[in-house]
Amino acid sequence: MSELLRNSLIAALSKRAEIKLTCEPETEAIEGNASAIGPKEDAETNQWIRDQLNAGNEWAWCVATVTVNYKGFSAFDTLGACSYKSEDDFRKDGYFTDMVNQASAELADKLIAASTAITELLTPMKLECAGGDTCTKVITHIDHKGWTYCTSHGKQRQIYVPCRKLTATEIAKLECGETIPYRRKR
Repeated sequence: MSELLRNSLIAALSKRAEIKLTCEPETEAIEGNASAIGPKEDAETNQWIRDQLNAGNEWAWCVATVTVNYKGFSAFDTLGACSYKSEDDFRKDGYFTDMVNQASAELADKLIAASTAITELLTPMKLECAGGDTCTKVITHIDHKGWTYCTSHGKQRQIYVPCRKLTATEIAKLECGETIPYRRKR
């Protein structure tokens, strides 16, 4: 798929998909992770976070996850060691937009992969003649072991082993990857 298609999907998903933001408590220690400016500033930041957590601000020290959902497909991006005054404060920060874009890009890749898989699944399998490496003729016959042949190789094969002509329905089943039972001509 082209980069243009991928970028178009990302843009469409960021506008049309359900975008969900969740906040979970951060399990990493505040000390050593929240700030690395200087001892005094770090201590002030750490204390502010503890005070905010005690006051019920779950955004003071959390793991934020953005999930993008569209028609049963989803992708997410997670950022830990977040410290914000509120959810609105987080949404205004550039990280939120980056996370939406990252999750949308992952979802676009999943949708492209699903589309490719569906196309491959619905494309008939190419049946090859076992009568010779260079034979590219249409398959019309099958022998008693399941090998398929074109008309000329099938007729040659009939001289030595049971080999019969396939019906159109059987060929269609084989092209879809299904198996068929060998039935001798009567």
